[in-house]
Amino acid sequence: MNRPVTAPTPVDYPCSDGQPMAESDFQLEPLVYAITALRTHFHHRKKVYVAGDMFLYHEEGNPRAVVAPDVFVAHEEMQAHMEQERAAHQATKARLEDEVAAREKKAAALRTAETRIAELEARLGRSL
Repeated sequence: MNRPVTAPTPVDYPCSDGQPMAESDFQLEPLVYAITALRTHFHHRKKVYVAGDMFLYHEEGNPRAVVAPDVFVAHEEMQAHMEQERAAHQATKARLEDEVAAREKKAAALRTAETRIAELEARLGRSL
């Protein structure tokens, strides 16, 4: 007996915990300095990613398996992942823009048809 194939349930990976990056300039300035210094240090290496205060999910499918380091350096794998995420985001954005444009075109065609119908009804009403 064949069982129906079901799509996996999507997992919601939050992108914010609602907390500020730092509570004061005293805390923020060292973080910004560290990220800037590390980016400067690694600028010649294309497969290094430097960031901070970002959720990193370390267990697929488990949104509670997360850390948010103040500063981190990730090598090739993270850079590839970030590029994939960026590409997926751009593809989704393009698809949504196309869908909005198509709906706007349909709405314009509908308005034109409604205007034409009103004109025809007006003509018919006058000729009767």
